Amino acid sequence: MLVIKKISDALDAVSKVIASAMAISLVVITTYGVIARYVFQNPLAWQNEVSVLLFGWMIFIGVSIGFKSKEHIMLEFLLHSLPVKAAKFLNILIYLICIAFFSIVIYAGVEIAKNTWAQMYYTIDLSTAWLYLSFPVNAVVMIIHLIDLILEQIFAQPKAEV
Repeated sequence: MLVIKKISDALDAVSKVIASAMAISLVVITTYGVIARYVFQNPLAWQNEVSVLLFGWMIFIGVSIGFKSKEHIMLEFLLHSLPVKAAKFLNILIYLICIAFFSIVIYAGVEIAKNTWAQMYYTIDLSTAWLYLSFPVNAVVMIIHLIDLILEQIFAQPKAEV
């Protein structure tokens, strides 16, 4: 349990740094693009494609951060209305369903990336597969976070009521 928690925590820390760097890059690129277009009358040809690529990765990194911090969409009112053991069981079941879904996403995402590897962006020398790889790569991270959350649920000590 301790090893998966350390891996999950490390991935979360790295994800936060990468997502922050991407967000800053998007602001800088967009600002520079606007200045280049309207002040210098020389629009950046590559701005849109780089922005889409960064934004795609940033979205899925953000989703993995949301899973780690338990800030994903959840029907908490349902869990709170159940007895503790039933809520724990339902929570674990939901996490297992998510793992199954992300496992399918990993397979499908890798297949899409393989099929698009030869397609290149028009203005940057990069395959469009890099955008499509954002989901399966982050699905692996989400599965690690979900395993950590499942183990946390299983080994959580019951809270003493005051």
